[in-house]
Amino acid sequence: MFEERRARLRRMRPPKRPPKRPPKRPPKPTVKHTVSLAVGMSVAVVVLACALFAPWLAPHSATEGSLQVRLLAPGRELRYPLGTDLLGRDMVSRLIYGARVSLGVSAASLLLAASIGVSLGLLAGTYVRVRYLLDKLVDIWQAIPYLIVALAAAATLGASFGNVVIVLGVTTWVLFYRVVRIEVTRMQQLEFVLAATALGASTWRIIWRYLLPNVMPVIMPVATLLLANLIIFEASLSFLGLGVPPPAVSWGAMAASGRGYEVIAWWVPLFPGLAIFITVLGFNLLGDSLRDYLDPRQRYGER
Repeated sequence: MFEERRARLRRMRPPKRPPKRPPKRPPKPTVKHTVSLAVGMSVAVVVLACALFAPWLAPHSATEGSLQVRLLAPGRELRYPLGTDLLGRDMVSRLIYGARVSLGVSAASLLLAASIGVSLGLLAGTYVRVRYLLDKLVDIWQAIPYLIVALAAAATLGASFGNVVIVLGVTTWVLFYRVVRIEVTRMQQLEFVLAATALGASTWRIIWRYLLPNVMPVIMPVATLLLANLIIFEASLSFLGLGVPPPAVSWGAMAASGRGYEVIAWWVPLFPGLAIFITVLGFNLLGDSLRDYLDPRQRYGER
């Protein structure tokens, strides 16, 4: 009798649950990530400081020069440590002011591209019909090289600060759209979105209150990486004479002014090219580091 009762109690006992695994902790940042973040942040701070405080940092005027010191080589005079250009203008001052134009155009274009891409990505991730139409439009748009579209639009609209911003912003919003649309589509099946829908929250409230804040960690690294590409695009347009017109100073225009003088005045095209290279490298390192720190899938090693 007691044996039957014991057997019955054993059958009634719940099965043993497997031990809970401790939650994954984000891995400690490696030396590579720390160095990349430090280098990228340093370059970004220096370029931003040059753009904001150019009138106080530049030792000379960026637009006025003297033909008496024309094509002065670097190191010949202490007043001009990086030499002068074809019109006797100080290269250091022009590089500092060039950061203001290059970074200003790129940042304004980035804001325009983010506004378009994020807005359309939120709509496409929420509404299926809108997603189908926008995906087809984006497929067609991505089949055309961005630089060719930017060159054609800049040549049609003319060279000005506003036109360059519009051209670069309109041609690069697709990257934001792709990233945001994928993230929003994935979030539609998560618990907090389903709970908000069950509680009667409107679609627009879910978009602006729940979806948009949760895609920001993915948008930030994309924005930093795209800023580096926009600096290259702006320099390419200025090199071809389709960027911000003079007297504004641009690194691309400075490099273009040294064409034909590579042998006798190598510093005129070299230093603007180095400025573009270092700035783009710094923002790329910063974007990669932000992606590793802000994207949970990158931090935990998930794919």
